Amino acid sequence: MTSSPSPRYILDENVSRHLTTLLEARGRVAFESRSVVGTQAADTVVEWIAANEALVVISHDQHFKGIIRGVSRQRLRRTAITLWLCVRETRVVKRVDQCLDLFEYQMREAEARGLSLMYVQLLEDEVNVRYRVPRSEPVNLTL
Repeated sequence: MTSSPSPRYILDENVSRHLTTLLEARGRVAFESRSVVGTQAADTVVEWIAANEALVVISHDQHFKGIIRGVSRQRLRRTAITLWLCVRETRVVKRVDQCLDLFEYQMREAEARGLSLMYVQLLEDEVNVRYRVPRSEPVNLTL
C-alpha cells in the first residue's frame, strides 16, 4: 500500500513564521503567503492559489471558513482545505505539532471515502472537522 504524499501548506500572513519552521522540520513543504503574494493580499487570492496549487491554508482568520461556504462552483471548481487555528499564538506551534498527524490522517480518510474535507478547526483542547459530502452518494463512515 502506497502512502499519499504529505500535503503542502500555505500559511496566511497572520501565522507565525515559527510554524513554517516546524512544518519544514517535520518534512512538509510550507509557503508563506507574504512571500508568495506579498503582504495584505486578500484572503480570496490566497484561497484561489491554495485551491489551484493543492495547498492547505493555515490561518487564524475565520474568514477562510466564510470564503469556503460562499464560493460558487462557477467561480472556483474546488476550494482549499483550511487548518483554522483557534489557539493562542503562544501555543500554535506546539498545538500544530501535536495535531499535525491527526489532521493529515483526516485528509487521507476523507479522500479514501470520496469526501471533501472543508476545514479542521484546531482549538486549545479539541479538534473539529467539517466535511463536504456529495448529496447523491451514500457515504460509509465506518472506521
